[in-house]
Amino acid sequence: STIGSLLRQTLEEEAKFEGAMKKLTHEKLIAPVYLTVAGADHLEGAIITRQRLRPDQSHKEGVWSLTDDDHFRLVTNYDHWDDVPEDDNRRDPANECMGSYEQKDLSLDAISACLSTSPVLNKGTVYTTLMNPAKDEFTTTIRNQN
Repeated sequence: STIGSLLRQTLEEEAKFEGAMKKLTHEKLIAPVYLTVAGADHLEGAIITRQRLRPDQSHKEGVWSLTDDDHFRLVTNYDHWDDVPEDDNRRDPANECMGSYEQKDLSLDAISACLSTSPVLNKGTVYTTLMNPAKDEFTTTIRNQN
């Protein structure tokens, strides 16, 4: 599947987090991708690091789910289990910003604020889309119009 068609099909056909996770982890894809998946209920959130045929289990963390100890997951354009590249440390500042919020205080505005600060916001970022399924919220910000 193309990534876009798989996402569309999943959103149209899967009403539950578990069904969406199964589809997004098992369908064949044309290219590797990071997928951020959120549900409406407690602990329904994960980052899926996908290879074409399955999640990348090279470090046994191809599906990185929320736990009671962590109220968010964050991925940039490199695997979360790898060290931060010296020339592109967006992960640490983003985690610091997100960690400054208690779970009850997180909102799309708070997340947008974290993602919009330097160095988190990369020059190559074209757009940012945020969704909150529990509150039926959706927003997209166009970043670079050049």
